[in-house]
Amino acid sequence: MDETQLQRWSYRSAQRQFIELAAYAALSMCCVIPGSLHAGVESLTGTLPSDTPATFNVQTESFDYVKREEMVPMRDGVKLKIFILVPKGATNAPMLMTRTPYNASARVLRFNSPHLAAAVPQMNDTAVAAGYIIVYQDVRGKYGSEGDYVMTRPLKGPLNPTDVDHATDTYDTIEWLVKHVPESNGRVGTLGGSYEGFTTVLSTVRPHPALKAAVPFAPMVDGWVGDDWFHNGAFRQDGTLG
Repeated sequence: MDETQLQRWSYRSAQRQFIELAAYAALSMCCVIPGSLHAGVESLTGTLPSDTPATFNVQTESFDYVKREEMVPMRDGVKLKIFILVPKGATNAPMLMTRTPYNASARVLRFNSPHLAAAVPQMNDTAVAAGYIIVYQDVRGKYGSEGDYVMTRPLKGPLNPTDVDHATDTYDTIEWLVKHVPESNGRVGTLGGSYEGFTTVLSTVRPHPALKAAVPFAPMVDGWVGDDWFHNGAFRQDGTLG
């Protein structure tokens, strides 16, 4: 090997050694730095201010209504969740109530809007325009309400040995509303379709004196004869499979 070849070999050898050392150093840094950074971050835990406020208050100054949430006691001590939506500036206004198993909280939030007509279901639009106070309530045993849920709960009697049913719950709720909603005129109507129509129908059984109108449409009344599940006793399969 002549002198020139020896110089080239020595240069290449040194170059390989440098690359190997650089790779080893980089690998060592990858293994060490994350741990060091983690330790550094841990040392700051509890010293940085939280980005989550202790309390969060929705700014509702621009809303055209006020929403209240209450737990209304029934005659057996069970409390039912109710949402009361009062148009701002309302005085001496009638109330329109729907009792639902479909989540009252969601039913009064069709759109997250500062306008009452957009927040409530479309079937309430006309009532909103007329200045009604809108009320939605979870039936017992559903969502925010206490108690046990019974599908299309029968009226108290041979099929319902308890002292409560949708009729008594409606009565007790109206009794509470006329005493605790100062913007109202003490007059209540009930409204609903399907299962909400069923609760509307039952609001007319032993009705509260303040109940002045009931508007059920397509009510879930007789599941055996001609409603959703049977037709004169014959089980309906349509709609059972997606």
